[in-house]
Amino acid sequence: MQIIADDFTLRNWEEKDAEKLASIANNMKIAENLNDGFPHPYSIEDARQFISHSRKDDPTYLHLAIEKESVIIGSIGAYFKENVHRKNVEIGYYLAEEYWGQGIMAKAVRCFTQYLFDNYDIIRVCALPFARNANSRRVLEKQGSDVKPS
Repeated sequence: MQIIADDFTLRNWEEKDAEKLASIANNMKIAENLNDGFPHPYSIEDARQFISHSRKDDPTYLHLAIEKESVIIGSIGAYFKENVHRKNVEIGYYLAEEYWGQGIMAKAVRCFTQYLFDNYDIIRVCALPFARNANSRRVLEKQGSDVKPS
């Protein structure tokens, strides 16, 4: 699967991406803003396991690589809720630090969210950034999201 934007592509993870993923994700500034399931340090084996899981046919989970000029620069994903929340999706994302502040993630979230609404029977997409994560909160505000303190 691919979602092509002007200056980046969202695409399925591939096994060859493991080394670059480990390099990006092994950053404490990223890890401290993600949930406890995100390992730090982030090893090549962590990257391989993540990529393997992302490639499985799991209806509750969709994760894509963010690629710019043939280089992996981040990740964006969706967790589909179940039971009474089945029409809700939680998204999460991170970007290599050298690409912060360029508006890339705001565009990626916009493209990804539109893809989710166009292709799944959902009514709500949410994200749960930590209150201290001002950059992620700004990404959501740029989408017109109602950002509440967490």
